[in-house]
Amino acid sequence: ARPGLEMSTEVLERLSTEELEQEVCRARKRYAEAKAQLSKRSFRHILMSQADDTGASEDTGRSDLKKVAERATKASKRRRIGDVHVAYRLSGQSIFPVSSNESGIRFETSCFGEYHEQYYVFVRSQDGDNPKLHRHTLPPFVPIEKLSALLKSGLKQFMIAVSSYLNAYVGRREQVKRMKRDHSEHLIDDCRCSAAVDFVAFTLAHNGRKLDVKLLYENLESMLPTRAVATSTVDNDSEDESPKSSQSVRDRSTERLLKSKFLADALSAASV
Repeated sequence: ARPGLEMSTEVLERLSTEELEQEVCRARKRYAEAKAQLSKRSFRHILMSQADDTGASEDTGRSDLKKVAERATKASKRRRIGDVHVAYRLSGQSIFPVSSNESGIRFETSCFGEYHEQYYVFVRSQDGDNPKLHRHTLPPFVPIEKLSALLKSGLKQFMIAVSSYLNAYVGRREQVKRMKRDHSEHLIDDCRCSAAVDFVAFTLAHNGRKLDVKLLYENLESMLPTRAVATSTVDNDSEDESPKSSQSVRDRSTERLLKSKFLADALSAASV
């Protein structure tokens, strides 16, 4: 075998685009040299003494050129597919094969610049049909049956929708964790949360003021609450020995902050 012509697919795949182009150029050059060598021979000599060799040489040149070009095309296609997979992975989504008719989708959640847990969805397709939901590891509050209808138009919209629910859930959960960390000295008892962290309730006490907060997240694709109730209670000191009285009022300013900022940031802005 001539040097450079019998490269394996694995070797070609490791070559850069520039190196692949150089290999194609070398194959073309060898093909042109073979043709030039043949043109110097007489027609009689080709027919009688070198007929078989001539045909073999020209066919070999064309075959080599075709072989290198095909391998370069395949390697380029695989690189493009790899680039797509990397792009999806950076966005927190990636697809991987499970079997000939089943694929897995990995969802990587993140919040505040940190990666958290992964979730998986497995889909199956038969004879070119649209993929259908097979199994998953998603939390029960993600409306997977509803979202699976998006598979009729392909995987992209389905993946975007599922990822939106998962990252919103992780975002709400991590906000509560950050609030408990940043305001631990003012937190009375523990924070109460639903499994989906779509309801949050807690009480803070600071400088004679007690703040009761209740948050409701009606949109599970959002990290911000749709409803916020903040009730502020202040003890009124009495000059005599009578029992202290207290007054509770809705804190509208804090409610607006809770609906527009992440939880710990909203409380800090409210000077709690």
